[in-house]
Amino acid sequence: VAADAYYKQALGLEGQDRRADSIALYQMALRLVPNEDFYYLRLGGALIELAKGRPKGEPDQSFRAEPRAVLAMPTQRLTSLGQQQMMQAAEAILQEARRLAPINPDHYANLARLNRVWSDLGEPGRLPQSLEYYEQVLKVSPFNTSLFAEYGTVYLAQGNNPKAIEVLSRGIVIEPEYHYTLHRELRADAYLASGNVDEAVKDYRAAIFYNPKALASGNVDGRIDGIARIGRIDAVTDEFHSIITRFERAQTWSAHNMLGFIYARQNRPAEALPHFKAATEILTEVEQQTKQKEPTHWLIRRNLAIVYSQLGQREQARQEVTAALALAPAKDKGALQTLMNQLGGS
Repeated sequence: VAADAYYKQALGLEGQDRRADSIALYQMALRLVPNEDFYYLRLGGALIELAKGRPKGEPDQSFRAEPRAVLAMPTQRLTSLGQQQMMQAAEAILQEARRLAPINPDHYANLARLNRVWSDLGEPGRLPQSLEYYEQVLKVSPFNTSLFAEYGTVYLAQGNNPKAIEVLSRGIVIEPEYHYTLHRELRADAYLASGNVDEAVKDYRAAIFYNPKALASGNVDGRIDGIARIGRIDAVTDEFHSIITRFERAQTWSAHNMLGFIYARQNRPAEALPHFKAATEILTEVEQQTKQKEPTHWLIRRNLAIVYSQLGQREQARQEVTAALALAPAKDKGALQTLMNQLGGS
């Protein structure tokens, strides 16, 4: 009972982005009940998320990447590890989860994700291991369409666009209506990288048509610049304008944000301004109604500040940076303060 209470408290702290505190509680739960595979699953996931923001750091010479050693480590030491050793700790914990429940596909999926994240953190040699785990989990969960999207991103990261297109197409066939969104976006990225312009634009437009938040995740800069480079950006902006007219106001903030972003990337600040303003206004209303914060809100405020600055409206720009500072994660406040200093604020 105590272990379950610790586990539930840890889940709540993760939801508040207090991962270091949640890790302490997962450790406490596992010290009491060391054979619960899903406790290990959550601890491994929390370590991965914490590792993303950690510096490389000096290695802890006494660290051992073994499940028992990780559970026994004082939490302060564990959460102070450098990025590489923290990922090693996460791997040891997730491997233990798999050992305890070898037929649970979630454990293979999480090991696939761990290796994918590790590659993003500067270890590209981890991609083949990620692919291997995705292949294993899809053998036992062949209709899990979300896994096909994740699997496809690994091939995209490898630059294997034909294989990415094949995998993502399999996901679309399984559940075509749902996957007019993420799978279509990713497949469009693969088509774009392959030079198949018509198929790329077709998939981008389909994704936007069905999803008001389409194209707003992942490599947004590269995606928009790529579409602009092939001269088809108008097709995309038309779809975002369509979102604004077809969906309820509360669902249109992301489309406004994307239009602002596109116009800003094209050095058209006067056209970007009303869309960034609309995005922040609508998003503020949504947050007040739902009592939930959108993690990217501060970025929209920052971009609005930059556009105001480009238009010579420095006081409004400073106000938006102030708003962004109140919303941004601690790791991003330094860059915002630099922007404020450039605008003559304090």
